[in-house]
Formats: sequence, C-alpha cells, structure tokens
Amino acid sequence: MTATDERRDMKRKLTTIFCADVSGYSRMMGADEARTLVTLKEYREAIEGFIARHHGRVVSWSGDGLLAEFASVVEAVQCAAEVQRELKARNSSREEDLRMTFRIGINLGDVMADGDDIFGEGVNIAARLQQMASPGGILVSSPVYDQVRGKLSMGFAPLGNQSVKNIAGEVGIYAVTLEGVAPHTVPPVQPQRWRDDPQEAPPERTGKRGKLFRRGLAVLVDYMIVLCAVLAGALALNSSVEPTIVRMDLDVPFVDYGDIVERGSWREIASEVGEDARALKEERIVTYDYLGLFTQSYLQTRTRGEAAVEKMIRKEQAKADRERAIADAAEVEARAAEAGIPSPAVPAAPPAPPEPPAPLAAPAALPPADQATEDPGASVSFDYDEKDGLRVAGSYISEQLIDPKTGKPITRPSLDLLSLLLLVLYFTIAEMGRRGSTIGKNAFDLVVTREDGRPLSFPTALVRNLIKVLTSFILPVAILVVLFSRRRQGIHDRLAGTIVVKEGV
Repeated sequence: MTATDERRDMKRKLTTIFCADVSGYSRMMGADEARTLVTLKEYREAIEGFIARHHGRVVSWSGDGLLAEFASVVEAVQCAAEVQRELKARNSSREEDLRMTFRIGINLGDVMADGDDIFGEGVNIAARLQQMASPGGILVSSPVYDQVRGKLSMGFAPLGNQSVKNIAGEVGIYAVTLEGVAPHTVPPVQPQRWRDDPQEAPPERTGKRGKLFRRGLAVLVDYMIVLCAVLAGALALNSSVEPTIVRMDLDVPFVDYGDIVERGSWREIASEVGEDARALKEERIVTYDYLGLFTQSYLQTRTRGEAAVEKMIRKEQAKADRERAIADAAEVEARAAEAGIPSPAVPAAPPAPPEPPAPLAAPAALPPADQATEDPGASVSFDYDEKDGLRVAGSYISEQLIDPKTGKPITRPSLDLLSLLLLVLYFTIAEMGRRGSTIGKNAFDLVVTREDGRPLSFPTALVRNLIKVLTSFILPVAILVVLFSRRRQGIHDRLAGTIVVKEGV
C-alpha cells in the first residue's frame, strides 16, 4: 500500500473522546489479583452499559484503561457523571480493599479515524485529563465546557489553563462538581509515575501504524545485533575460559563458520535387516576449529535406512486378496450348508511363493558412507527399480559435544538456545517503559505501545516478545496474520494488546 493509499484510509472527524482508568490498579492487582479482576469485569460491564445508553461507542479496553467516543458532548458528560455516581454507590457496600474508583477525562477534538480506531492529539488530551483527575472525579477540557454550559444540571469548577505534557500550548480544564462525583483535590500536574507504576503510565505515543516494510527491516536489524552479540560472547567465553562452555553448532541454514580439522571413519554400532527394508546406525568423532580460537569435538551418530515401498505395498495387497478369497469361499460354503445343498469343492488358494530377499548390496541399496550426507540433519532420496518399484532411502545425523578430558558426551547450552533467550530479554527491556523502542525500531522511527497509547509494562513486553520469538518458527503463517489483520497486528501484538506505530505522527 502506498503512502497515498494510507492517507486515503485515514479519515478525520470531530468527536468527543472519553478516557477512564482505575486508580491504584497495580496496587490492587499486587494485593489480590483474582478478586481485582472479578471486580474489574463487573465494573466494566456497568460502564459499557452506561456508554451504550448514552449512544457512545467503546473503542478499546486495555487492562484497566477505557477509550470511548460520543457523537454528543452532552451525552458524554452526562454518562461520566452517572458512571461515577453508580460506582460510588457500589463501592459504599464493599470492603475498602475491594473498592475500585475510576478517573475520567473528556475532550472534544479532531481525531484521525482508521476503521474502529481513533488517534491524534484529541485522544492524547483526553488521556492526560484522565490522568490528572482525582479518583472518582471527572475533568473536561474547555471545548467540552463551552458545549455543555447551561445544558446540564451540574457545576463546573475552572482550574485555569494548564500545561499538558507533549501537547503544544495550554489546555483549559474544568472539574465537574456534582453530588456523587469526587471533587478535584489533586494538583492538576502530578509527578510522573511510570517508573513506579507501569499500569498507570501516561500515554506517551499514539500515531499511524508503522509500515510493514519498515517494521520488517527493524526486526531484521535487531535480530542481527543480538545474534552477532551472542556469537561474539560465546567465542570469547570458549576461547578465554574453557572451550566447552557453549556448544557452538548452529542449526541455521547457510551459516557455517566451523572448519572440520579431524574426521573419524564411520563405525557400525547397530543394524537391522528385513526382506524389503534395512537400517544401519553408525557413529564417528568430528573435531571443529572455530576461527582458530579453540576446537570442539562432537560424537556424530548417523542412522541410515532404505525400504522398497512399492514392493511392500504389493505384498500387502496380495496378502489382503488371499485373505479376501478365503473369506469369500467360506461364506459360499456356509450358505450352501444352510440351504442343504452340497457345497462344491473349493480348492484352497495356493500359498504365494516366497520371494527371495532383495540383495542389499545392489546399486539401489544404502549408499556407502562416503556418499551419504555428512552434515547434521536429515536427508531423503528416492529411486525407482524396474523389479521392486519405488525405493526410499533416508539419513539422519545428530551431534553430541564431547568432554576433551573424559571423552564422554556432555550437555551444554547451545548457541541456538542462548540466542532465543537473549532475543526475548533484549526486546522486553528495550520496549518496556516510556521509550518503547529497540535499536532497530528507533532507526526507523517506530515505537511499541499498548492499544490505548500507553507504554508497555514489563509483563506485557515479556509476553509479547516471548510469543514473537516463538512465532518466528512459523514465519510464513505469522506474516499472513499481519497482512490480513485490519490493524496490521502480528500474533504477538493481538495476544498482548499492543501495536507498532510511527513516532511523531
């Protein structure tokens, strides 16, 4: 999709933005996670009911945060007041540690709409007002106040023009004064709390979703940085401490940086020979040199086998035909006996002549050791013989690191496993908090946020990137999910409730 097409899909509209979240949500989750989630679910249903009654629309829920929009400014403010009164009544009948209070911010502004999503400065202002509101309170911007003044039976306390973070110019703010709504007692500009309470972190960034090409390049840059760092660290550890700290074999196509300096001969350790198939198990020791820094020896085990598939199928079919003929003859004899008719003599089916076993030393048999695959992994080959038909041959080689002191196989962390773990750790640390960007994403002006624009907490970033690394093993499927997702979200983004946006849009 071109930049012109993307601009065509983004439409602007004037709407009333309604933002709400739970005050002290992280503290409640830390005290009793299960009970907090039950209470949140109950209160969410109540809030959604009021929004629907006032002809509003829920744009998104992200954890304890709500983003909604209303066509009518009056309906939005009236809905907020009714929500706070209802929640206050519910809290009065609950134990203190189960009381849940919401802060609400309302703004009237021009936003960008992409399908069901809304973005832009109008959303940011509403989110800032919600953050500045007292628990159980409502703050509205001056455009909202101008529209509802004299139309609602509630008061508004002017708080003056306030500087709002990341918003150019000052914003006029009013607090709703109404019985059942908490008065505004907290200073309008509060200290940043994102470092101590990620769940209540203010929305730092919203914007247009990043283009897929830029996102792909950013991921490639990040993967290369981590893989190079892991490889350099493993080489340094094995060369300076002990050559067997990290297993250096890397099961990645087209990557081969170890030179074989010693290769033993294959030694047969087990075999199984049948009439139409056979298998052979062999082993040998191979020594690799890694950039002249150190060497590692591996015990390679190779399992080879072949089978005359078509011949085996023909034999099974012939056996089934004989059994069917015998069963048919027995059925004819039984029916004749029931009718009192002497049964005709049915000659027994002659047994199939035994076939001599195929000579396993024939050209179609297992390939010699020097012709079979030498690299770890699996290989399969097919051949056709005029007598036996289709034959299938396969080979599989596995490796185990050998302790140079004892000569026995040992278990060590592999370069593959370390790379996966450090990828998850790197992405998690880089994307959590206010920054929300890895080195690769930062190079292409991309950031990761939650769907409502707030930064990622550590658990959210960890879950997102663990799923991201795991789904890289099914890369074609993961790409298709992104392409056919309306919001251009991958599997990891959909499950974690996150989105990648272009910074500064």
